Amino acid sequence: MIELTNLILIGSTGRNSGKTLLATKIIHNLKDLHSIIGLKITTIHAKKAKCPRGGKGCGVCSSLQSNYEIREEQDPTSGKDTSKLLNAGAKKVYWILALKDFLADAIFELLKKIDHGAIIVAESNCLRTIVKPGLFYVMQGSHPHEIKSSAKQVIHFANQVISFDQRHLDFLPPKITYHGKLLSYKRNATAIILAGGKSTRMGQDKRYLDVLGRPMLYYIYEQVKNRFDEVILCIGYADSGDYTEFEDALIVRDELADIGPLMGMSGGLKLSKHEVNFIVACDIPNIDFLVVDQMIQMQKSQKKDAVIPKHNNFIEPLHAIYQKKMYESMLRAIRQDKRKITDSFKQKNVLFMDFQNELSAVNINTFADYENFKDKNLAQRPKKASWQLRNDPGYLEEMPGCN
Repeated sequence: MIELTNLILIGSTGRNSGKTLLATKIIHNLKDLHSIIGLKITTIHAKKAKCPRGGKGCGVCSSLQSNYEIREEQDPTSGKDTSKLLNAGAKKVYWILALKDFLADAIFELLKKIDHGAIIVAESNCLRTIVKPGLFYVMQGSHPHEIKSSAKQVIHFANQVISFDQRHLDFLPPKITYHGKLLSYKRNATAIILAGGKSTRMGQDKRYLDVLGRPMLYYIYEQVKNRFDEVILCIGYADSGDYTEFEDALIVRDELADIGPLMGMSGGLKLSKHEVNFIVACDIPNIDFLVVDQMIQMQKSQKKDAVIPKHNNFIEPLHAIYQKKMYESMLRAIRQDKRKITDSFKQKNVLFMDFQNELSAVNINTFADYENFKDKNLAQRPKKASWQLRNDPGYLEEMPGCN
């Protein structure tokens, strides 16, 4: 898999679903702060192929002479999608026309032509089969049950699926930031970090275990502070620690001692300014933001009180989405001398969301867990530039022709 952390990729479930509209909005929002490269991709099965959309077609696919072509759009008046990206404020705009087996080669060649510090805004489903982007949106047209095969392959990777009914886009491009060669955006939600535990099984305060040269608690905070509109840090009743480094976080102290995570969860939710909240324990250093986005999306679309990730009948309620109103049922459970998080789920509309792949979010409860985490995640982790690539020999398997 090729890793491009400076890529904003936009796919779609079908034709005329608003891909270019979203791309132009994102480019317009970012053009004054960053150098933007616009990119449109068309992949075909074979040279001289007929139009994949049927009929006579425009002749572009059948005109491909080599394995791929990279064409730069320089006419802002052509009315084509590439022209629209140029008018939106992209510094340069390219169209890649490639045989499906040579799309990766075309991407390598394109990267030689562009500024390595630029943000790339691209339209394609197929690109997601060989590239891991910084952000991936999928546009959904007015017929949500009709989805082309190329979208079926990648829609589960989407940070967000966005509806478009040919007139209205149910989405306002968020404030996307580009820091440390990493793209991120602030979700209109609150992140609540639970840091009030006693680390009994660890034998020492796990919040200060070293993760890439930083205390684990601060490492988690750094992950969420640029991805959520608000951050709340919930600490223990008798905690006397110094939290001045958490300058953008609201510090909330447990109202009662020795209650457990329900106390911190209820306190954080009560003071949250958002209806949607992501609650995470301070012993989960690697937050799975793709899972977070999918849970937020599911919570909104199905109007759930909470969405809890589930894998092989194991649930993780401390890497989950909660509505603000859940604090009331949590307080009720505490008053009834109940301490399990699941005690607060009674009479609530809770979705346990199955994930096929094991969550990357793993709790560190013991020192053995910590050593295992370091072995898997921290050993000589390479530092990559945003444009640096990593190849996977299997990237060409079963890649369909698509736009």
